[in-house]
Amino acid sequence: MLEKTFRALASARARALLTIGMVLGIGAVTTLAYWTDTATVNSGTFSSGTLNLKVDGNEGNPTAYGWSTFNASNLVPGESVAATFQVQNTGTVDFTYTGTGSASGALAPSLRFTVRTGATAGNSGAAGSRVGTCTGGTAQSSSLTYTGTAQTVAGTAQTVAAGGSQTFCVIATLDAGTALSEGGKSASAQFVVTAKQLGAP
Repeated sequence: MLEKTFRALASARARALLTIGMVLGIGAVTTLAYWTDTATVNSGTFSSGTLNLKVDGNEGNPTAYGWSTFNASNLVPGESVAATFQVQNTGTVDFTYTGTGSASGALAPSLRFTVRTGATAGNSGAAGSRVGTCTGGTAQSSSLTYTGTAQTVAGTAQTVAAGGSQTFCVIATLDAGTALSEGGKSASAQFVVTAKQLGAP
């Protein structure tokens, strides 16, 4: 009887030791190390573009560009002359531009101005019968009298790609109804071209 009891106790202890061993074995597995790795990613360089407007290769800001090729002397009623300047995009981003015009001088009320963008200027006839034309491009304004207050003369925005250019053609006409008393007077006009980055309101 005692021998059976001893064998039972020994068997129970053996089972207990085996169970403990299994638990310890499982616990030992959880102490294993796990591998890790890291990768670093660097971006490229970010840089801002440039918006730069020039007229006939000149900045025109803050000092106005002298458009000396647009002039006429000894005009008579009905005569006109035309000339162009180049709106140049020397920046790195595309832009759109618009233009305003104003005039000063005693003869200003008798002058009429017409503007076309992207057009070619032409002049024909001798003094006393001169005719200026702007051919092609986009009509912007026609036969306007400029005052001392700037007014829109090219309101339809024109797009000029980076590195590109477009002509701004203007015709100045002495009104056919100009009175004799206006003889000997003079005036000059000023144009302001404003560029904005493409997509700007």
